[in-house]
Amino acid sequence: DNNLPLETWKVEPVNAVIKRNKLKTKDAINSFKISNADKIFRTAVNKSLAKLPKNDYFEQIITKTGLNKLIYKGEEVLFASSKITTIDGKNVPAENIGDIWLDIGINNLHNEGGVPFPNAKKPYKLIKRFCKIATKKDSIILDFFAGSGTTGDAVMQLNAEDGGTRQYILAQIAEPIDAKKSKAAYDFVMQLKTKNSELKTEIPSIFDITKERLLRAAAKVNANIDAKTQDIDLKIEQRNGELPTEKTKSEIKKLEQLKTKNQKLKTQNVFKIFETFPIWEDYIYDADKLKIEKRLLKGKKAKKKKQKKKKATIPQQKKAVLGIKFTEADIQALLLTWKTHDSVLLTENCTPIALCDYTSYLAQNKLYLMHKGFTTDCLKALLEKIDNDKTFNPTTIVASGYHFESKHLREIADAVKSYRNRKEMNIDFIIRY
Repeated sequence: DNNLPLETWKVEPVNAVIKRNKLKTKDAINSFKISNADKIFRTAVNKSLAKLPKNDYFEQIITKTGLNKLIYKGEEVLFASSKITTIDGKNVPAENIGDIWLDIGINNLHNEGGVPFPNAKKPYKLIKRFCKIATKKDSIILDFFAGSGTTGDAVMQLNAEDGGTRQYILAQIAEPIDAKKSKAAYDFVMQLKTKNSELKTEIPSIFDITKERLLRAAAKVNANIDAKTQDIDLKIEQRNGELPTEKTKSEIKKLEQLKTKNQKLKTQNVFKIFETFPIWEDYIYDADKLKIEKRLLKGKKAKKKKQKKKKATIPQQKKAVLGIKFTEADIQALLLTWKTHDSVLLTENCTPIALCDYTSYLAQNKLYLMHKGFTTDCLKALLEKIDNDKTFNPTTIVASGYHFESKHLREIADAVKSYRNRKEMNIDFIIRY
């Protein structure tokens, strides 16, 4: 008892107490240590106490600077309770690591993750420590400036270490890499493109590096998990070769559980890419005039008028859109951008809806008309489906103005207005560019 006089205190090895109390499981031992943290201690050399005699008993002294110290055998006594903190009402081991982290170096960062990066990387150990301090095992970590993908790498490694199920969301624009200023990064992506025909990038970008870093990080973590699984399989095989005692059966069961846990860790090391369309400052989400389509689709003349009026260069991204030549990948990226704007979750897939030979997309009662080829027959099919299919109840129809003729936009607008008045259904029609 710490309240008893110092001269009555007796010292006994922790392991001897654990053995005497027949504590065998890791959880039982940890619980014992936490419960008795105010009695478990170690000693540390303190230079200011160097001249004290090494007496085999506890002493209370006051240093020259007025500090109260407990001494044993000439060294300072440090109790384990100083390493215990309370989190969510539960006592757990912890340590105040301060705000000077000399153990995290910045040397050799260019080799981390196996990818070069033009604007320098953050050490993955630093990001991993941030995650360890500020997150729970099931947290979602968001990084708006992914860069080389250090955050995703750190999250995967931390999950592998502590069995967590953290998820990450990384955002990175396809920022072009300057071939002269960042030659190593530029050449790296070009080599990837040569080796991987699926890499669609025409101009090497930062995103290509982000993606490659995450792929390599996942492969590395999974390889380590596979190595641990092989060790577990070997131990299981050895236990199966022994006598089938209760002890061996229990050990095999624990090993099987650990193997299952490792496989779950491995399956979470995957990621999905959501590509959105670049949006400029005066982007038109909700057009209020149909004639705007004509202005945008006039091409070069429209661009000149715009430049003359604003006396400024139209952003390169906007110029590309004004050219109006979308690939299917562009259309899907634009669809993702719009549905995100409409508060549809990134992970919620759109349902393809056939209208004659035209494919539209439905998400949270919003119907998106993205492609060219929408005709009067498609409009008839749409209205018939609303009439006859009770599960089909779009509250908003969104059309890509770039891919529609003016007459078809007017037909949809008039039909929706008429239908809304006749059927007393609230359906909005929005044209976007």
